[in-house]
Amino acid sequence: MSTTVPQPRATEKFSKSLGGSLKSLVGASGRTYFVLEHKTATQKYRTGQTTEFIGDYIELGRGSNFAVGFGDDCTTVSRPHAAIIRKGGGWVIKSLSKTNPTLVNGQSLRDEVLLRNGDDIQLSYEGPRVSFLTPPNNSVKSMGMTIRLKAMANEAIKPYKTAVATLAVLLVAAVSGGYYFFNKANNFEDLYASSQIINEQQKQELIISNEKSQKAQKELKNTITSLERRIKVISGSTPITPHNDSNDKPVTTENLHLSQLYPNVYYIRTSKIIVEIGGTQKQVEFGGSGTGFLLSDGRFVTARHVLEPWHFIANAPKESQEELIKLNILANNGGKITHFLEAYSPSGTAMQMSSQDFMLNQSGDETKQITADDGTSFILRIASLNNGTDWAVSRTSRNGGLDFAPSLSASLSASTPLYILGYSFGMGVNNPNDIKPLYNECNVARDGLSNGVIYISNRGFDQGNSGGPVFAKTNNRYVVVGIVSGGAGAQGLVVPITAIR
Repeated sequence: MSTTVPQPRATEKFSKSLGGSLKSLVGASGRTYFVLEHKTATQKYRTGQTTEFIGDYIELGRGSNFAVGFGDDCTTVSRPHAAIIRKGGGWVIKSLSKTNPTLVNGQSLRDEVLLRNGDDIQLSYEGPRVSFLTPPNNSVKSMGMTIRLKAMANEAIKPYKTAVATLAVLLVAAVSGGYYFFNKANNFEDLYASSQIINEQQKQELIISNEKSQKAQKELKNTITSLERRIKVISGSTPITPHNDSNDKPVTTENLHLSQLYPNVYYIRTSKIIVEIGGTQKQVEFGGSGTGFLLSDGRFVTARHVLEPWHFIANAPKESQEELIKLNILANNGGKITHFLEAYSPSGTAMQMSSQDFMLNQSGDETKQITADDGTSFILRIASLNNGTDWAVSRTSRNGGLDFAPSLSASLSASTPLYILGYSFGMGVNNPNDIKPLYNECNVARDGLSNGVIYISNRGFDQGNSGGPVFAKTNNRYVVVGIVSGGAGAQGLVVPITAIR
């Protein structure tokens, strides 16, 4: 039976084409796919050629603008001709042509009809034929990631293919960021409970990371004295004097205790995200946690991707990427997104802030423009961790924060030990009165800066550490030299403190 439904708008087509493919790419559980087999030899397809489709929407038509695009040899195929759309647990085929019919099993469609396994689809009476097939096991989860990526790139509506291909590459080559996403918790008890749900693989990674750090600590213990000499040489004949607006204290053994730094290392969590477009505001139930810190001059620092995760799509957990892409589109196409945050100190103090309070650097972002068939254009802005712009800073009226050394942060030598404080996976946070950052270590992997960042080895941080302070030790004092950004495996990226303005 045929039914009549409105013609999909460009924005709807975009959402169904890209959104559906992403669901199958990163959240395949419960998703199914179908296959089209070409029954007619044409310029672009041979008889028997098959293609898998994992998304929610594809179009068939004449030209290169379609997931199934026929050449000029198929003169009776329209531009566009038909669309196959996921509906419920199956798919329907919808006629889009106003001049040429779409036939299913020889019967001309008035509008749309439910497809069944083996149905014969023909685009006009003299046009090409394809078979609609649903394999016995058509679970997307059974497909390899390479096949899924190929399907995602192939089936997108042509105007979005560049963006889809870019996103696919980013998702495969992603450098893992440190922002820990979670389903929005109502209180600290819920948050603490959710933070305990770490899968076995993550637990093992944490154990391995800790073992590596302990080993590195033992190996480097005997080199600290010579390292401090080398730092003095790098910085000139005068020992480094970290910036501090407060009165300096004499160096004692007590000054070396990291616990004295804890009060200035804040746990950050999402309070709410408000999306505004066309004068209408809506709260998005989406959030995460990270780390931030207070400098001695009153500036509060974190990573930019903690504030604007929608611009760092490739670095987010897979289950969050689709939602982030939607936010990216909204943020860069006439909408406004405000991320409200709460920051908690181990000392018991707390701060309320929003993304509008921070200064950011978007100069390294890559802008992609995609245009729909009706001329509607969309902008995607993709940010990178690998260019030294993953920082965000806000002015506060507070003082007595952490000492920092901008010049040193740009000239660290390979093997220099670095010290990390932060809240991996939200761990270290039981309730507002029981917050204590996790400690770990890593090493500078390469002399100086590379692409504006500090490369590190023996990565001593994970999701949730994003935006946290990275310390070096000089003149028997810990000084901030960087901001935790991202990493992959044992390697990582730290933004030098000299990058912030």
